[in-house]
Amino acid sequence: MLAAGDSDLATDGEGGKGRRVSVGTTVKARTPDLPGSAWRATTRPQPAQTTALGELRLPDGTSIGDPKLYRSVADRGLAPLPSGDARQLVGELDLDAVAQAMRVGGSDRARMARMSGTLTLWIAADGSVTRNTLVLTIPGASGPTTIEATIDLSDLDAPVSITLP
Repeated sequence: MLAAGDSDLATDGEGGKGRRVSVGTTVKARTPDLPGSAWRATTRPQPAQTTALGELRLPDGTSIGDPKLYRSVADRGLAPLPSGDARQLVGELDLDAVAQAMRVGGSDRARMARMSGTLTLWIAADGSVTRNTLVLTIPGASGPTTIEATIDLSDLDAPVSITLP
């Protein structure tokens, strides 16, 4: 049974498709995620978060909803998602403030301050986050690099049974 902090993640990266199952203090992962592929077992500290998404705070305790982390925030109104309509909020990140809240120092903080980024959240009628997208643009000598990550969330806190491999 998945509880807060537990997960069953499918990944797709340079090493191919993978899977990582975390239940309590046990973590099992394999890449590639194919029948017959070996699982690698590790452990982790017992998750302390109280929700599936954790507390949504940065290392200094700043909430990701704190206005100081954003240059601007726009309410784009309702947007259709597979799970139903959700309010779309788009925040332009102040990555120097984010770096400070993450307790990043020195040249790494200066490097983050030169980046740009947006965090887009889609909020369902019940107040739950149904999708979030983070887009970061990193300047470089040969031109900027953009990284985009989207996470769709559904059935939060629904009972799910997962058998560790």
